[in-house]
Amino acid sequence: DATVLLPNSSSTAIPMVALIPANATNESNTSEVVTPRPETSASVSPGKVSQSSSTTLQPADHCAKTTCPPYSKCQNLYLSFTCICPPGLAFSLNDSCLPARIFPGTLHLKNKKFSEAMKQKNSKEFHSLANKIQNLMKNIFADEPNYLKSIVRK
Repeated sequence: DATVLLPNSSSTAIPMVALIPANATNESNTSEVVTPRPETSASVSPGKVSQSSSTTLQPADHCAKTTCPPYSKCQNLYLSFTCICPPGLAFSLNDSCLPARIFPGTLHLKNKKFSEAMKQKNSKEFHSLANKIQNLMKNIFADEPNYLKSIVRK
């Protein structure tokens, strides 16, 4: 991927892709596709919780207990995971990789300062910003019948 997030930059570049069904009309570009999955939660038994102000929680490995559909791979995110289809494919409603047209792009956010945590796809900072961008793009393309979703890749 040619886009680089620069820590000392006044803007932050956000690579992302927009997806439409493969049978829609337009030129086809391909890129890696990431489909968000439902967030997972954990439960803790009473009496087994310990608190320490000096302890830093490590991201959970959600992929350790996950099986993604054929031809896809699991990627850990903040509080959840995604299954990644190969280039040119996107997840269907039944969780399988199907052909889709992909239109990659890069957003430059002038009012968002880069933080080192944004480099980690499983960080709270990445998760929060990615969700905001994906929701914004969903609203922008709400009237487009062939638009499926936008995905922030890194």
